[in-house]
Amino acid sequence: MTDPGGPVADPGGPAADPGEVDPAKVHALVVAVEDYGAYSSDWNVDGPYAGARAFRDWLLGRGVPAANITFLALPLPGNREEGPVDPPDGDALTRFLGEVLPEADAELLWVFWAGHGITDRDQRHQLFLPAPRRKGLETVDVRELRDTLISAEYGTRNGARPLRVVMVVDACQNNLPPTERELPTWPVPVRSRNMRSTDRPFFAVYACGPGQKAYTGTSRTHLATALMAHLGAGAPLLPRPRHLMAAVDLAFAQLAEASAQTPSWEVLSWGSPTGTGFFELTPTEEEHALALRLWPHPVDPADLRRCVAELGARGVPVTTHHPGGPPGPAHLVAAAGRVRHGLPTLIDLLHPGGWDGTQDDPGPIHRDEFLTVVEHDALLPLLDRTGGALERVARFGRSWSEHLRGSPVTARAVARRLEAAGVIGGRLPLLLGFTALLAALTEPAPGEASGEARSGASGEARGDASGGASGCVAAPVGGSLQEWWTAVATRLGHRDPLLREERQRAAADAAKLRRAPGGWLLVEVRTTRPEAPIGDPNDYDSRAWYFDVQGTHQQVFHGSGWTTDWQHSLGAAVAGHLDQELGGIEFMLPRGQLELQVERLVVEHQGRANVLLGHVHPVVVRCADRDPAPDRQAAWRERWTHCALARDGAPWLVRDAAAPDELADALTRHRGCVELTGTAADFRAALAVCLREGSPVIAWNRRTGDVRPLRSLHKIHVHAPADLPAALHDWRRQGPSSGSDDVVLLWDNPDRRARRPKLRSPGRRTA
Repeated sequence: MTDPGGPVADPGGPAADPGEVDPAKVHALVVAVEDYGAYSSDWNVDGPYAGARAFRDWLLGRGVPAANITFLALPLPGNREEGPVDPPDGDALTRFLGEVLPEADAELLWVFWAGHGITDRDQRHQLFLPAPRRKGLETVDVRELRDTLISAEYGTRNGARPLRVVMVVDACQNNLPPTERELPTWPVPVRSRNMRSTDRPFFAVYACGPGQKAYTGTSRTHLATALMAHLGAGAPLLPRPRHLMAAVDLAFAQLAEASAQTPSWEVLSWGSPTGTGFFELTPTEEEHALALRLWPHPVDPADLRRCVAELGARGVPVTTHHPGGPPGPAHLVAAAGRVRHGLPTLIDLLHPGGWDGTQDDPGPIHRDEFLTVVEHDALLPLLDRTGGALERVARFGRSWSEHLRGSPVTARAVARRLEAAGVIGGRLPLLLGFTALLAALTEPAPGEASGEARSGASGEARGDASGGASGCVAAPVGGSLQEWWTAVATRLGHRDPLLREERQRAAADAAKLRRAPGGWLLVEVRTTRPEAPIGDPNDYDSRAWYFDVQGTHQQVFHGSGWTTDWQHSLGAAVAGHLDQELGGIEFMLPRGQLELQVERLVVEHQGRANVLLGHVHPVVVRCADRDPAPDRQAAWRERWTHCALARDGAPWLVRDAAAPDELADALTRHRGCVELTGTAADFRAALAVCLREGSPVIAWNRRTGDVRPLRSLHKIHVHAPADLPAALHDWRRQGPSSGSDDVVLLWDNPDRRARRPKLRSPGRRTA
């Protein structure tokens, strides 16, 4: 959207007057770390320095004296600008906190930190300092730094300064890799035992949420790019938290990593910034047009004031610092259209009985939104409350699973992606279908009559108001997911029998999900030439056994005769079991056939043809002819027990299959799981070594010509070995772009083998 006669409008809404804080009384600590080479060059990262430098230049451009900015940076050699740069080490931070800031007359302190970050084993957000002179890394505790800056004992003039603190943390919050040891935390030197928090205003922006990574674009990090676009469009030195985060959220909605990296923020005692006398937003041409559609007649100023108050109560601020007349309708559209879920809130406020214009298109603002702010804010904690059921429903075989591929299943990611998907097939929006099933799975089923009564009551409460803002009520949002679903579906105009049909469908699907995962199907593949390479002429036959959860087994398929088509043989073995609630399917393959692409077997499932078996059930391969020697069998069982006892991920040995001697030597000291990488010619010898040593869990990349795939399998390393088949299954369902299609998992449980009955010879009687 462009403003006629002006530059591209900033979705966050910059203020018109940047002079609400004296630039001479603004101080800043700007930190950027890219070069961790003294510890390990693998930790080097490109991007933080460009963002930090752009932020420093923005401060200088807004009149902040250079002497007020402490710029600490360790860029990569190719990014370094001319002139000296102080390194961000503990000594520099000590000087700033203990000497520089206490002497500063600061109305506002900006802290901008860009570099590596992690969440440690105590779930504390830590920022990495570089490793000087190979002494190892140290970390800075984000919460401890925050508590210091807002504490009663810290500052100047008996703790009265700085007046406000703004912190931007552009760093990851993913968990510390299990291979990394705990790192020492740098002690904040000015803290004491008597420190306590004050009501000092504090506003923090974090690049991502807990457990997530912060991504880098072409030259800067994604957060720095979004933040500087907002600040560079005329934003004030003293930020408006809601407007700044609205701009960042909208920028991230356009990114491929939008659901994998969700910026977060924290506000303490911020209050309302003091005065300019101007509205913060300049409406665009499209917003003026939408205002004319929403307000076809002149509007009473009193109604506009009530509308402003109601929008604020619903989470859509219309910021002004002038006590005079109200904003015009276009200002209200601009304020609502540039806040996530603000435009549906405004339309619902003005037309609670439904607006005919929404059937066309409310305009080019946020086409991916239909929830109001209240509905969205109520939904997130309801989704969080469902625990592990959220991921079970997300991976369920409904149409929404396609939209969640490659996405971490969090409440925010689910809400954002499914709301953006809208309506498919003329039914309910995907988000409502998802929440209906989740409610049916996690909450007691309400009576049909009570559900209809709630729908009718909510419709009566909404009335038939026209264009004014007076007399409006917020959409009814209850304390349960079922009540939320009913209220939103009713507001959007959906009625029975569609809602009744969706409830029934959700109840049936929930019944399937409530069933405990069933046993395993064990399919033994026999060949006439077991050692023949894949692709050589061979004959195949298959038999199948079903192992229930107690381990009891029965043969369920006795084979259909020899055939040269292995897919036909395997398809016949599994055809009658695809609709069962299976824990997974194991294929017992001869040693020379371990790379048979069994997970890519094409089957028919739930009325759909050409479905890959690996997308229906977890699939693993097993070796049918392990060494039967007692010592080898004992080693196999001992290693399996060691792996099975791991609950939070087992140690993985990662080796190149082209070096079987090194692999064999490493296996004598390793009892956990094995990951192999190599070429087509390498795997046979490497797998033989692993099987000889009794390795029960092996993952490798499928043969792809002579290309050596070096794709990391760390995505499944974090799972307990018992969960590996399901983890690989979920990964594969994320599609070819996830990098999982070439991964093979040999998951060889010695306790699950098809024992064949022994024929007895009748005893010879003697006279």
